[in-house]
Amino acid sequence: MANLDHRPLGRRSNTPKSVADAFGEFDRNISMDAAERVNAELRHREVETVLKAAGLADSTFMQGSFARKTMRKPLKDVDIVVLMPRDMADAWKTSAGATLIHEQFKTPLLNHYGSCIRFDEITKAGKALQLSFPGVEFAIDLVAAFADADPTSEWIEIADRQEGQWEPSNTRTLLRVVSQRNQMTEGRFIHQVRMMKEFKARQTELTGLCGLAAESLTYAAVTEKVPHCLAVEASLRHAATAVLGPILDPTGVDDLSVKWTVEERRTFSGVFSRGATQAAEALRLEQDGDVEAAIDVWSALLGEDFPAVSQQSAGDAIAALASGSVTSTGRAVTSTRAAVLTRPTRAWRCR
Repeated sequence: MANLDHRPLGRRSNTPKSVADAFGEFDRNISMDAAERVNAELRHREVETVLKAAGLADSTFMQGSFARKTMRKPLKDVDIVVLMPRDMADAWKTSAGATLIHEQFKTPLLNHYGSCIRFDEITKAGKALQLSFPGVEFAIDLVAAFADADPTSEWIEIADRQEGQWEPSNTRTLLRVVSQRNQMTEGRFIHQVRMMKEFKARQTELTGLCGLAAESLTYAAVTEKVPHCLAVEASLRHAATAVLGPILDPTGVDDLSVKWTVEERRTFSGVFSRGATQAAEALRLEQDGDVEAAIDVWSALLGEDFPAVSQQSAGDAIAALASGSVTSTGRAVTSTRAAVLTRPTRAWRCR
């Protein structure tokens, strides 16, 4: 069996008392710092105030994984959608307008913040104007948009500077459905998405699979409140076959896999399949009462931010080897449901 152990040699920590405790520590390790989130939200409100005062915004809202609260640390950028006044639409909802609209944000922002701020105009293929602040580790990406003429519609149109067009987006629907799924799971879903994204980030073979695709796979697999260990195992198991077909975002509108090749799909499937096998092994070990071995397998699967266990003593290993099995991480256990069975079998011979 392939071992997905990416842990640095020699890493140690106090072993948690339960797998649930280990996942709790893992969640804290990969989650964004609360103060950093507050700082980003305050910066958002400040930028919104500046653009409203300049008559360039009716309202703003955050989008992306930061807004959905599915972003792993560290915080790199925050997407802010600027919904401009409807009376600007006739003049700016043109090809030329899509190309130039972001320029309108610069003057009021420079007047407010001064020349210390920096603009990056090539951010996200021309769909945002990036605003960077001195001494601040994250950037603000401003997305110019108009709301749909129907006030009941969640659709917006965003400016694509490079393509010179206004592109429809249902980002508000995405925010809503993810929030609803999180409420259905009593707040666990967003944490479980981060865990799946952490798994993805540690697999170089999954580079071509975007973060929203990992989120969508979790969305399809986790539909009710379950412990983190079960959610991760279910998401990996679902992903192993799901990546061979279309991967719809949580709104059910966009297929996030349209550019994947057949070979990429097979590669993704193999990585998720190996991960699911190891996750299932960890669940079996926990069921058999070997918490340390289960945590050891989860740690190998999910990386250095997952708690580690101490090395097994030679005596314990020898005792377990007599009748048990060996885990995918090489740990001898008394359970017979680890990766490799060590119990001797009857030798049959021909007569």
